[in-house]
Formats: sequence, C-alpha cells, structure tokens
Amino acid sequence: MSFKFEKKTYDWRHLLLVPFQCSPRYTAYTIVQKLLTGTLCTILILVEADFIDKILLCQAGNADWKIVLSHMLAILAIIVWKRMGYNLGRAFTKKAQGELEYQFQKEIVRKCSRVPYRLLEDRTFQNIKQFLWENSYEIVWTVLQQTGNFLQFLVRIMGVYLMFFAENIWLGVLMALVTVPILYFSVLNEKKAEQIFDTNYENRRRVMYLQGLLRNRNNVEERTLFSYTDYMNRKYEEDYERFGNVRSRGMHQREGSAFVESVVLNTVFALAVICQIALFAKGRISVGMFIALSVGIYDIILFMYHGMDYTIKAMETGMYFLSRLTAMANMPEAEGMDELPAEQTSEFEELEFQNVSFRYPRTANYVLKNLNMKLEAGRRYAFVGENGAGKTTIAKLLTGVYDSYEGKILINGKELRDYTPKERKAMFAAIYQDSARYEDTVAVNIGVGDARGLETDGEVTMEEYPRKIEAAAKKLGIYEHILNLPQGFDTMLGKQMPDGIALSDGQWQRIIMARLLMNPAPVSILDEPASALDPITESSLYEQFGQISKGKTTISISHRLGSTKQTDKIFVLKEGTIVEEGSHAELMERKGMYARLYESQSQWYR
Repeated sequence: MSFKFEKKTYDWRHLLLVPFQCSPRYTAYTIVQKLLTGTLCTILILVEADFIDKILLCQAGNADWKIVLSHMLAILAIIVWKRMGYNLGRAFTKKAQGELEYQFQKEIVRKCSRVPYRLLEDRTFQNIKQFLWENSYEIVWTVLQQTGNFLQFLVRIMGVYLMFFAENIWLGVLMALVTVPILYFSVLNEKKAEQIFDTNYENRRRVMYLQGLLRNRNNVEERTLFSYTDYMNRKYEEDYERFGNVRSRGMHQREGSAFVESVVLNTVFALAVICQIALFAKGRISVGMFIALSVGIYDIILFMYHGMDYTIKAMETGMYFLSRLTAMANMPEAEGMDELPAEQTSEFEELEFQNVSFRYPRTANYVLKNLNMKLEAGRRYAFVGENGAGKTTIAKLLTGVYDSYEGKILINGKELRDYTPKERKAMFAAIYQDSARYEDTVAVNIGVGDARGLETDGEVTMEEYPRKIEAAAKKLGIYEHILNLPQGFDTMLGKQMPDGIALSDGQWQRIIMARLLMNPAPVSILDEPASALDPITESSLYEQFGQISKGKTTISISHRLGSTKQTDKIFVLKEGTIVEEGSHAELMERKGMYARLYESQSQWYR
C-alpha cells in the first residue's frame, strides 16, 4: 500500500488512515501497542484491587501469603510492558514517520510535475507545498503518537467507567455526564486557540524573516555601513509586538479553558472519592477496589488535565495539516504535464503572435500589449529591452507556463493552446538564468537536456550515449576540461558529495548550454542563462553558441546586447510592446532606442 493524493476532503478519519496508507505495518503496530497498553492498565486496576484485599487477608491471618505471588507477578509484568511498550511505540512511530515523510515528499514532487506551470509561481501553492514539505515529518510523529495516546486513554477511561457502572450505576452516570462535556469544551476551546494562532501565521513569517536579517553577518555589516540598524530594530520590535499580542490571545484562550477544566475535574475527583467512601462505608466495595478505583480516577483526571491538552492540540494541528493536504490534493492537474516530450512532432515552420496581451494573475497592469510578430524556422532571434519590458514573459507563454493570454499564438498556423503539454515540450527547449546545477555527474548534468535519454532511475553513464554527450561538450569547448576531471564525465559536481568538484560559473554555463544541444526540440530559448558572467565572457559564449546552432531556430533574451550582433533579427520591447525590429546593422542605422542601449553598453565589450 502507498499514499497517493486524491481529490477529496481529508477529515479526522485520515489522522490514522493517512499514516496507515503510508506505513500500514508500523502504524498498525503503534495502534495495537497503544490499545494493548490501555487494556492492561485497566486490568491492572482490578489486579491491584484484588492484590490489596489478599494482602489484608494475609495480615489478618485468614490466608496464606503464597496467594499474592501470582498477583505480584501480574503487576510486575504489566509495569514492565508499560515501559517496554512505550519504547516499542516510539520505535514503531519513528518507522512510520520516516516512511510517511518519504511518500509525502514523493507525492508532492509528483503533484508539482502535474499541476499547470502557472501554479508553480503561485504564492498560495508555494506556501502549501512548503508547509507540507517541511512539517510532514514532525506532524506525523506528533499526531500518530498523540492519536495513539488518545485511543490508549480512551480504553482506560472506558474501563474505569465500566467499573463504576458495575459498582454503582449512578456513580458511572455522574462521571460520564461531567467528563463528556469537558472533552467537548476542551476541543471547542482548542479550535478557537488554533484559529487565533492561524491568523498569526503571516506575522510569524515576518518575524522569522527579520530575525534572519538581524542574525546574518552580511546584513549586520551592511546595517553598520549604512547606519540603518535602529530602523531595522524598530521594525522588528513592531512586528514582534504584533506577533506577540496575537500569540498571547491564543495562550490566554488555552490557559483560561485549562483553569476551568482544572476546577471542574478536581471537583469531579472529590465527588467521586466521596461517593466511593459512602459505598465503602456501606460495604458495597472492598478496600482494594476503593484504593484502586481512586488511583484510576486520579490517573484519568491527570490525563484529562495534562495529557488531553497535548492530545487535542496535536489532533487540531493534524486537522490543519489535513486541510493543507486537502488544498494540495485538489489543486488542478493538466493532462500530460508529467509525460516525456512527444517522440515525433511536425516540422517547425513558423511562430506568430497576433495581438497578444497578457497580465499576470491578480494584477491589473498588462505586461504585454497587442504584441504582433512572426518568427521563421532556422533563424536566430533576440528580444532585448529594459527590465520589466516583457522579454521573459514571452518565453513563459511559449513554454506553456501561462495560457491565459489574449489574442493568438500560432505555431504552424495552429493555436499554441491546442497543443498538448508533451507536444509543447517537444517543440521548445529552454534554459534560464537560474537553470538547475545538479549535484550529480557531469554526464547527468548534460544528459538532462534529452529527457528521453535518461533511464527511469535517472542514471546516465558514458556507455549509454557517449557520442551525443561528447559532441555537445566538444562544441562548447569543455570536452578537454571534463576529461581532466578525476572521473571524467562520471565526476560528481557540487559540494554536497564528498568527492564533488566545484566548477566556475563559466564552466557551469557551458554545461547548461550543452543541454540545449542534447535536446532535439526545433526551437531553443535562452533566457539570460549567462547573466552571472562578465559581459565579454557572456558575449563570447553567445557567439560560440550561435556558430554551433546554425540552422536551428533560437530565441535569446537578454538585457545586455553584446550577443545580439550574431542574430538575424532583433525585437526591441518597451512596456510590453515592440517598438523596433530589425538586424543589428539596421537598428544601429536608425539611431533609435536599440542604438542608444547598445552605445551605452558598448564600452563593456571594447
């Protein structure tokens, strides 16, 4: 059995169903251990009662001391089990916890691969994903433990109540009539407290962010240099006060209910003892039963006053976790999002924007406004302009990150939204400014450019498709350097692995660009992948890539213009609109916006 996100509402039943789906064996072990401990604790009351009565008989000389040996052994066995069972329960819960975290995080990754691309940039989705990713381990530990404890004490309470009913039905009714409302009252107040704490989540995030700024050494140096320490301290004090006030309200809610519970529970305990004294005086119960039941009642009172708070809090935390799980599971999925690119696509001929306008969700301003342009196969294009002009947005529309644009985007005369995700993946290959640097081998870091070349386990070795990887490395001038690494193409990159090798930014950018050469897609998109490099190195890298990608349709996006001379056509964007288009020579001759931008940057390339 394994856990899968399902489109449904996860409710209180799933506090145990979800752990059971993820780790049926260890969850079952945990629950059995808790129920067995609760049952044995109830039996212990009866054994202790009979044990005390037998002791009194022995003292009076009416019985032999040997009759108490079996009771002593039974009491000892139950006490040993309580200690062993506690440790076993923790071990079982830890096992279930580890398996659940693995399956949860695997499901989160799977969900991320299936939701529409736009959700990956949605703040709500990111918050939910981060919460589930970071808290699944601890929450499962707390919820599974406390839910098990609740079942254990429920068995003990029911056992003691049955004894009360057996001895005196009215005493049992009294206990039930008082404790059930207390349980309801505790749950209700914990819900109110959790609602208060939930409204404080954003305040807490803000406080944690400011705490990070105040602790970070680089920020300390900068605050000292620019003398804004007092400002940051005031901001932190204001935000912490706001956070603290809401937290205090939640704590007061809990403390107030705890005080009421304490008064009621101690009153119940006193009444129960008084009733037992009356029964004992009438000879209705023995000394042993009187003492054992008193201890049992006190044990239950302690649980309801102390343990119940932790249990209810844990279960409310679990319910909040399940509400986040419900939100994640019911996020929309797009068909084909997690599929590999299509094996075959129709030959790319042209791409056309017809009056395309676009604005990001929950914003009023248009990033693109009535954009019209046509791109033909086999040519190299560049989109340039100031930051915020809409360059990267064009790449996001082409790759399907957003499809809520107005107007039409046609590929070979067919609307882009009519293509399936796997067809779009086969059409476009893209690298970005923040393209991933995998802590894996050189072969994997290059090979990920061709998703179909990777095995299902993600391993790529030089025996599988050496010519393609080698060819990409040679074209980008890193082949010799890779061969000089300790294990060549099988060398681990990054600092996480003990034998990992650190590369320079320039070497990393060449490896990332090699992914494009691995990808068979007819259109390559380069969204400022070399912006971390100095302008001369960036220009040289683009020039090199332009030479080796001749005959392939390429779209480069950059705010630095050293690479644009190698392109066939340049589109100059301003506030979401194309204000100029043409070759480098044509635009320089017009002495417009492009010429001014290029002249202002030309000193970088001299």
